[in-house]
Amino acid sequence: MLIRHLPFFLVVAEEQNFQRASQRLNIAQSALSRRIRDLEAELGDVPLFVRMPRGVRLTPSGQALLEDTRAILAGVEDAKERATRIMNGEAGALRIGYSIGAVRHAYITDLFNAFRSAFPKVSLETFLLPVEQITEQLKGGVIDAALFYTPELGDEFSVLELAEEAFLLALPTTHRLAKAETIHFADIVEEDFVWYAKMFSPTVHDRMLAEFAQRGATPRIKIESPTADTTIRLVASGLGLGFVPMMEEARLSPDVVLKPVEDFKVTWRFRLVWLRSNRSVILPRLIDAASVAISPTGSGDDCA
Repeated sequence: MLIRHLPFFLVVAEEQNFQRASQRLNIAQSALSRRIRDLEAELGDVPLFVRMPRGVRLTPSGQALLEDTRAILAGVEDAKERATRIMNGEAGALRIGYSIGAVRHAYITDLFNAFRSAFPKVSLETFLLPVEQITEQLKGGVIDAALFYTPELGDEFSVLELAEEAFLLALPTTHRLAKAETIHFADIVEEDFVWYAKMFSPTVHDRMLAEFAQRGATPRIKIESPTADTTIRLVASGLGLGFVPMMEEARLSPDVVLKPVEDFKVTWRFRLVWLRSNRSVILPRLIDAASVAISPTGSGDDCA
């Protein structure tokens, strides 16, 4: 195989002397000379060196091969290094899905930035997906992991809890309950509501409906909203009351307040989810980065 002779050719070309080259390579001079003859033969009997009284010099063909040899050997080293990085989970690609509800989380940008800083050779491919498609994409191997709000999942999934958020009631500051010390479900059951649209947040939409149904009530939905920040804007406009995660408090309109409803405590879990059977060597790196840099509690328990 031609390439196995190239390191020997390179040393001879650099030393321009077989004796010094053999000493540098720690092989017999006769063995080195045989290597060069074999290389010349494999090239089609192309002479690479002109023998001189005190050494050798490259022929024009030898000079051209020297330039190519340096590039070839550098490429081989790069390929070896890349293969090793991929084996160790330090290079390659990782595909991550996330929902529209997860976009508002600083956790996502913090995680991606921390991961890219630690593993610059890994390509992160990210996909914004409808919630109802995420688990199917995970099962089908289309994505390796996902960031989204999710209820309990099947045993085929592993989960890292990133946050558990309480949903609070958003009210206009002009509403009769805006300054109430406590609010109960009976106080709001007859109100108009801004509700999460099933198209964009099917799990939250259905979960909230189920919570009302458990209390023997059906919400009066005035208008649907795709996201929590849109809900806040619609509440500020006086179109109804709405439920939003506690984290939205930082982005509240001055015309809106958030209040807990004492007997309507709904929480939602923001999670990193992956298929237990996923064999990506890069995925554990992402899980470690999420555990260290993202989780506000520092907890990395696998809880599903």
